[in-house]
Amino acid sequence: MQQTPGKPTESAAPVAKPAVSVLLADPSRVIREVTADALKGSPADLQYVEAETGEQVLAALRTNKIDLAFVDVQ
Repeated sequence: MQQTPGKPTESAAPVAKPAVSVLLADPSRVIREVTADALKGSPADLQYVEAETGEQVLAALRTNKIDLAFVDVQ
């Protein structure tokens, strides 16, 4: 393909950034909601996965690509 001067050969459309998958793991629904609310100011596109128990955390890790995890460990 020959490039014409002054004209790009490819579209200059912006590339969409993939969403960041966030695991919110805490037995308290309120704490999970507060954490999610605190993250709403982030410029990143966030998708949330919630877990109440250790078993749910393990299941979430097996079935999702988690980029960031907030985990309550007791």
